[in-house]
Formats: sequence, structure tokens, C-alpha cells
Amino acid sequence: MPLLNKQLSQPNQVEFELLANKKLAEFTTSKISELVVFHYGLEGFTIEQAPRGFVGQTFFINTKSKNYVFKIIPKERVSDNLDKSLLSLFELANLGIDNITIINPDKFNKLSIDLGDSVCMLFDRIDAKWVSPKDLNNEQYLKVLNSLIRIQSFTKDIKSLPVENFEFKKHIDIKNLLEQFESGIVLDEKTNLLKTEIQPHVNFIKNQISSFEKILSVVETESKKCQWVITHGDYPGNVLVKDQKIFIIDWDELLLAPKERDAILVWGKYLNYFMQNKEVNSAVFGFYTFQRFFEDIHDFTIEILRPDCDLQQAKKLITEMQEECLNNDSWLVDLIQRYKTLHPHPIHHQPHHKKHHIHKHNSSSAG
Repeated sequence: MPLLNKQLSQPNQVEFELLANKKLAEFTTSKISELVVFHYGLEGFTIEQAPRGFVGQTFFINTKSKNYVFKIIPKERVSDNLDKSLLSLFELANLGIDNITIINPDKFNKLSIDLGDSVCMLFDRIDAKWVSPKDLNNEQYLKVLNSLIRIQSFTKDIKSLPVENFEFKKHIDIKNLLEQFESGIVLDEKTNLLKTEIQPHVNFIKNQISSFEKILSVVETESKKCQWVITHGDYPGNVLVKDQKIFIIDWDELLLAPKERDAILVWGKYLNYFMQNKEVNSAVFGFYTFQRFFEDIHDFTIEILRPDCDLQQAKKLITEMQEECLNNDSWLVDLIQRYKTLHPHPIHHQPHHKKHHIHKHNSSSAG
């Protein structure tokens, strides 16, 4: 059974259906070896497959003198800004930022390799230990924030920065998925399981869609009041620690954006410190809060409904989605409640008749 009823579909909804019904490509070590030799000219290396991530595949490439991480991401999960993000990352490394992921260009001077359905990249492997956000102590966490603030100070020095445009539609896919569930059409076993398990949370999801749509009507205008800086977008789960040094990895979605993009993930007592005593913009803070909520639900749904995801895997993913996104004690529900506590006054919809484009960004105080 297709994910979405095509009679209800708009272009973005059709795209969502296609993603959910597409199998993920699997790359063998022999295929990785061919790519590494051809594009990077490496010799005498071993390949070790890392545990599969939520988004794609990762391989460790080990040589006698240096170790690397070879990352493969399905094309549909790649940001349109990937090339600019990687180039900005490359520029940051050349400016002396040494606690971030180092990207390696191939022999054709490309930072990413287009494989048709996928994109791959080669990074230096950092000899450090991944630390869960909840396991960071106060000293380590302050180092993470100071690293982000230091990187923000280079905003004016990076010429290739991709720019936030506030175009986001995944909540529309979720809205139409719920409509399909409520339409009474016959679903296959896996899709029906998703419908059953998501049912207790439907009203909550609908309420967040309504709140988000109000924010979307004002966020571009409100963003002009913000400080625009280099942002990571998902730093808490991408921290490595070695001795006293902190590394922040996975900058694939690096973006010039309001500081609120990273601020939504800052521990409450450090929010003012991270914002450097500047007031948080309610609409922009809300945009990134709800964006993260809908992104995660959307991504879980795609993985659950892929044809190569069997019923047992689907049950596991549904449980994970509930624990991370929907249950009262999930971190994303907590994130939304935190936003509503910090900004208790609802944002009123402000209709406008033409698209506002941002031409200038307030990065004057990026340092």
C-alpha cells in the first residue's frame, strides 16, 4: 500500500511517497575499496564497516600513516547545501579550527562524490571517544559551547556559507499521512501498525502543526532581527572527547542562520551564556524547535515504511520514534514544552501576499 493517497497529493507529498518506497543502496567493502583507490589514490589500506547510522553507511579506512572515515548518504537525505557546507568546513580548517571534522578533497578536487543515488565523502578519523549529551560534564559542555562561539566568530571570514531560507515542508507530509490514516482506507500490516501506535499522539502532533504554521507566517521577517552566524544544527550528539579536548563532528548541514538554530539545543542554564546576553527571538526559536520535531518524525516514518524494512525492524523503529519524539518523557516533547515555557504567548498568523527574501543578515556581532 503506498504511503500516501495520490488523489490527495501535492508535489512534495508525492516525493515523500517515493522516498518511503525506495530501498537503501548497500555498499560492499570491495565497492568502497574501488572508490577510495580511484578518487583518493590511497594504497595499502584496510576497511572496517562501522555500525550503520540512521541516515547512511560509514566505513573506517585505515592506512599505516593515517585513518579516515568514509561516509555514504542516500541522495534524498542530502541537503541541497551540502557542497557549500563542506567547502565552508574546509575553509574553517584552513583558518586553524582544529577540533572539527576535516574533509578531504578527492584527486579531482571535489569534496563530495556523486554516486547517483548516494553521495560519499572522506574525512580524517578523529582518535577520540563519542560521548552522549547526557554524559557530558559541565566543564566539557562549556568547552562545546565555547567551540561553537569561537567558530561563530569566523562567520565573516567564510565566503561560501550556505544561507538559511526557512523553506520547510515535512510537516505537510505528516499532516497528510494523518489524513490518510483517518480516511479509513485499507493499509498493509506494517503501515497499520504505525497508524495504531501513532494514534494516541495524533492530537498532540496536530497541535504542533498548527503552532508551526503560525510561526512560518512570520519567521522570515522575525529572523532579520537576529544575529546570523555559522551554525551546526545538531551538535549535542556529535561530540567526541580525548583527554581534555573536545571535537565537534558531522558538519554536513553547516548553515549561515540565526544563532537560535543551535540555541534550541543548549542546556537551559547556559542559554543566556550561549546567546551572549542577547535576547532569544521567539518565532525563530520556535521555528527550529518544531522543525527538529517534524524532521525526526518524518525521517522515522520514511525508514519504517521502506520496503526493505521488515515488520520486526518497523516495530523497533516505531518504539524508538515514540521514545524520542512522542512520549511525554521524550526529549523532543521536552524541547517543545521548554519552548512554550520560555515563550508562553502564542504567535499570531500574519498573512502576506508576496514572498519576502532576506538580502542582508545581522552578523555584525558574530565575534
